[in-house]
Amino acid sequence: MTNTNPRIDAAKWPQAVLFDWDNTLVDNWISIQDAFNTTFAAMGQEPWSLAQVRARVRTSARETFPQLFGKRAEEAMCIFYDRFEAAHLNTLTSLPGANALLDKLGALNIYLGVVSNKHGTFLRREAGQLGWNGHFARLVGTGDASGDKPSPAPIVLALDGSGIALGASV
Repeated sequence: MTNTNPRIDAAKWPQAVLFDWDNTLVDNWISIQDAFNTTFAAMGQEPWSLAQVRARVRTSARETFPQLFGKRAEEAMCIFYDRFEAAHLNTLTSLPGANALLDKLGALNIYLGVVSNKHGTFLRREAGQLGWNGHFARLVGTGDASGDKPSPAPIVLALDGSGIALGASV
């Protein structure tokens, strides 16, 4: 890392920063809510408000859907993902300051990755839509590793091949 600011001790910078995606770098809750409510309607359940979706959606679909839809979880996931895929790139926005932060960290040669409970395919499409693929060494989403967050498996995968050990420098 090249440190051009004498007030900043480069040794204190992390070697790697692994970001979450939704609510950290981007906002795509409109499409997430729409996909949930389309799924709820198909399953005969009541829709959720945007506030409810934001408060209740915390884990991956493969963990959440069996709790919400029981034996119909796989059917519900198909409905959800079909609907989400149709619109998610249209409602995607970067959060204020996200692009500048990624540019700054990249300029400091810090290894950047994403570990998200969003399906990996959609995560990578969204990064591409924003022109951010070049910022990240790895974009790891649901289905990419043997487990989803909070499992350490996606973090290990995000660092794989980087030469950076999991620890305080990440």
